[in-house]
Amino acid sequence: MLNPATQPKNELNDFTNNIRVIAKNAWGKYWIQLRDGTLVRPVLQLAEDPTEESAFYAEGHRYCWNLDGTSVTNPRLDMMEIVRKE
Repeated sequence: MLNPATQPKNELNDFTNNIRVIAKNAWGKYWIQLRDGTLVRPVLQLAEDPTEESAFYAEGHRYCWNLDGTSVTNPRLDMMEIVRKE
């Protein structure tokens, strides 16, 4: 599944909602491929109070994405595709 996000929006889309479900249940053989080719397994961290924003994180807080899968730090790190690796 490819990410349809072209303009950053801080809301879940079909792509990132699927990531949320996969991460909640178990990653198994699934990974998320970033624009630069890196494979990660992001997790949605919901805001705990109104002054915070919900976001996806991977590898601790090394990677951070808006709810639509666009990178907070660098467009080369945008979530692009859900891939299955055997």
